[in-house]
Amino acid sequence: MVRDRFVTKLCVIWDGMSKYSRWLTPLVLAVLCLPIWFSLSDHGFNGRSDARYAVVAQDMAQTQDWLVPRYMGHVHLTKPPLVYWMESLSIEVLGQSYLAVRLPSAICGTLAILLLYWFTAQVASRRSALIACALYAIMPMTIFPARMTVTDSVLNLCWLMVLVGGYLVRASAQQRGIGRVLLWTGTMLGLLTKGPVMLIPIGVVLVWWWLSRAERTSLRLKFAYAGGALLALAPLIAWGVTVLVVEPEAANIWWHETFDRAVGQGDHARPIWYFLPVLLVGCFPCSAMLILPGVNLSFRAAWEAFRSGSLGGFLGFAIIGPFVVYSMISGKLPSYLLPICAPLALLSALMLERWFSEQRPASETGKSLPEVRFGLLVGTLLFATATIASIAWFYGSEKAWLGFAFLPAIVVAALLVRTWSTLSMRLPMISLFLASWLLAWGVLEEIEDLALRDSSYGAVALRTFGPQGWSGRVGVYQLESGVIYWDRHGDLEQYSRVEEIEDSVRLHPDEPLLVLTRADRWAALKNKAPALTAEGEIVQEWRQFPGAPLRYLVVFDRETP
Repeated sequence: MVRDRFVTKLCVIWDGMSKYSRWLTPLVLAVLCLPIWFSLSDHGFNGRSDARYAVVAQDMAQTQDWLVPRYMGHVHLTKPPLVYWMESLSIEVLGQSYLAVRLPSAICGTLAILLLYWFTAQVASRRSALIACALYAIMPMTIFPARMTVTDSVLNLCWLMVLVGGYLVRASAQQRGIGRVLLWTGTMLGLLTKGPVMLIPIGVVLVWWWLSRAERTSLRLKFAYAGGALLALAPLIAWGVTVLVVEPEAANIWWHETFDRAVGQGDHARPIWYFLPVLLVGCFPCSAMLILPGVNLSFRAAWEAFRSGSLGGFLGFAIIGPFVVYSMISGKLPSYLLPICAPLALLSALMLERWFSEQRPASETGKSLPEVRFGLLVGTLLFATATIASIAWFYGSEKAWLGFAFLPAIVVAALLVRTWSTLSMRLPMISLFLASWLLAWGVLEEIEDLALRDSSYGAVALRTFGPQGWSGRVGVYQLESGVIYWDRHGDLEQYSRVEEIEDSVRLHPDEPLLVLTRADRWAALKNKAPALTAEGEIVQEWRQFPGAPLRYLVVFDRETP
């Protein structure tokens, strides 16, 4: 009886809201973007890469050298310059701040949501578009890169532009012009963001064009596409040639960043199965409702969907193709899977639409679509348990209550299972589930602040020396110093050998020196140079994040200013 009253009341509320869907759409899209923007500027950098991009942009803004990126005075050509340019311009406008260097990624993350909505509304419906955007907006994989300084969020927007443009060019005569603009603009900007990586989405589009049963392209259009490709390549080629004239060693750096990484001689070598757990965790909740060839869809049906040129076939290939390519490449990072999130969200939204209109839809004769309700409940329980355990482990049991932000999502997921048999309840309950996850992300981002609030040198110096800070010289000994370099605005001495510290102390006897180093390297230094370390006093110790190596602040002056 209680259940029936709940179902009736919720359906009445839902029907009332649906009358104002056109007016509610902008509000819903704004709310879906909140996980990107909430608490964006009040915490330190999330790891070395996050700090490195900010420092390169800081240097570019200070030196006004827009051609060759530099990291703490050294040439840094591991990536093309677009992200550095964007972050440097942001610093020019807003001044040096966490918000300034994160702003380009946050804007691109927001634009990706809006582009996904527009595209889905064109090829499906506005309702499907909102569901796809909601699924996309709450994936862990889509939120974190949009809140960092790295290339992933910008690359993801460019990648999505290529996929959307490539589909519209062949599947929509009315939108073909917009499709070409998106295709080649996305390619050009993507190449300036991460170079040859953009060959992957271009390859997805070209293979789909070639193998799907679409109309054949005329010779005139082939020349037009070739011209578009050359125009897209032109800015990257122009920048690359100019850099090679100034810095001939750039060729070796680019070879290492592309071919060496691909064959296992570069950084971040991982096993071939590495992306499987990344997919399950990073792409939840869509990973709980996967349509898998050989499981809930035959390989023959999947091939036919691809060959027919259907939207589902295209999206499936846009997911599987990059996943296989990245799995085969030796160098791997979790964020590499970000570009498959938008196609996965759209494919999941289209699948959910079947569940909203049919009691038990089938992917084909004899095969059912994924059981959405149980996957969402189990996934939410596992995610909540892992989060609570991690908080308790790293921050103590007194902070574990933060993990109970998942409680609304767990309750709604349980109600979803309970009411699933009522067809009219599925859409409102899925919507409530997605909303409860948005609420959980608001609390989870406070945990992010908790984890990163002490990561900066500035925060530690404030704790140690008070509001006046440290007025003497600062150096680092055998330490990745991007975060400190950023806090010190580049005013930083770097020591790699014992003799360099000894010379610095000897040549400036009246100037106190503050050295930052790791505890294990200080211990090794004590064995190697006991007289030098006897002059130093450890005034603070801390960890940049839970589980990180212990760090020391060491003063080479007995009087702390």
